[in-house]
Amino acid sequence: MLSSKCLIPLAVCVVVSSQVACSSPAGTTDTPAPQPSAAEVAGRSTQAASAGRAASGVTGPAAGAGSVLATAGSSGGRGPDGAAADGGAAADGGAAGALAGTQAGAGAAGTVVGGSAAAGVGAGSSGAGHAGAAGAEPDQAPIGEGKASADDRMLRAEIAMQQVAPGLEAHTCVMVELPNSEPVWVSEIHATISEGSHHLIVDRGPMDGQPVTEAKRCSPSMGGDQTRLTIAQQRETHVTLPKGVAYRLEAHQLIWLQLHFINLQDKPVDISGSVELVRASIESGTLHEARSLFTGSVSFVLPAGEKTTVKSFHLPGAPEATGATGAPDQAKRHVFALTSHTHALGVHATIERVADVDAPASKPLHESRDWSEPPLTQLATPLEWDQKTKDGLRLSCEFDNVTDHEVHFGTGFHDEMCFMWLYYYDQ
Repeated sequence: MLSSKCLIPLAVCVVVSSQVACSSPAGTTDTPAPQPSAAEVAGRSTQAASAGRAASGVTGPAAGAGSVLATAGSSGGRGPDGAAADGGAAADGGAAGALAGTQAGAGAAGTVVGGSAAAGVGAGSSGAGHAGAAGAEPDQAPIGEGKASADDRMLRAEIAMQQVAPGLEAHTCVMVELPNSEPVWVSEIHATISEGSHHLIVDRGPMDGQPVTEAKRCSPSMGGDQTRLTIAQQRETHVTLPKGVAYRLEAHQLIWLQLHFINLQDKPVDISGSVELVRASIESGTLHEARSLFTGSVSFVLPAGEKTTVKSFHLPGAPEATGATGAPDQAKRHVFALTSHTHALGVHATIERVADVDAPASKPLHESRDWSEPPLTQLATPLEWDQKTKDGLRLSCEFDNVTDHEVHFGTGFHDEMCFMWLYYYDQ
């Protein structure tokens, strides 16, 4: 949040400038979609990435399927945090660069209206790792720390940066250990970010990891779809899970926090992000594990002085039934909340449930006209997908590039994004 301020698909096709490539479900052969090179996407060098990676000591958990951003400099490489990455572009040694991963697994259909074509990227069979490092300038290294606490009602984790220099933009990470001596189920999440924060990512760390409470500069990452708890982009973000749905935290759970911030003031300021994890009241019955999906377009161009609409189509997928209780078509994926994400040139974003990317307009499930405070849309009746469902979600981002230069996808404040994330459970 800045005052002047930022699926597991089935077989789909990616449209890139009149070229079409299709990705197939796991276990079949994929024809890869045309992808920009590391130099084109990131505009950074592998040498710079190596210098940056040496700066980080934050050990993050291995990511689950579906992470869009990778953080290693080469395919099959390993980030400094020990998390496997898949085809990541290089990071900048001085500032966090655009880190588009060319992941294995199904992609998501993408197109652009009024500009260059966009390649959609969806879930991968091996996702991106947590943050690798992007080295800070020695005289601008941000200083901060992470803390954790708990009481009878909730557990709390925080990352706080002290006296951030004017004009400094950075991603910083910590890994804190929650003080719960037994496993905990969480039914509500409340995240808060201060002035100057762009977003806060909250993820569960690996149980064999180690806490790192000193904030380290790190490369952008969205965490893992199987472990991520929330992404906060409003000053106050509340996620209330449906009855019978919760997140599980193990005893002494490690929590990974990444804070993206930029100080737009002319004086040093403190910038922070925190999350409160409210304990679930478990009386009886079986709890269903909540998950989240993160996806969108990672290759588009916004021409100078023009309006451009970026569209992509995503299939949330459906779970496969297990056990003796029924056939696969009886298992359903329930999406209960969703939101969009752009940077400052984004003027309108919508998410619709439609048959394909070119379907006629329908009533949006989610709509945002405020790029700095896009709403988290929580659905009273969750959306359902099963093995027979053919439709999906169309994400549309309208941009007005009022600058005198092209703007591309990237992770920096002055780059652009067109993403969405969903909260769901399988039953």
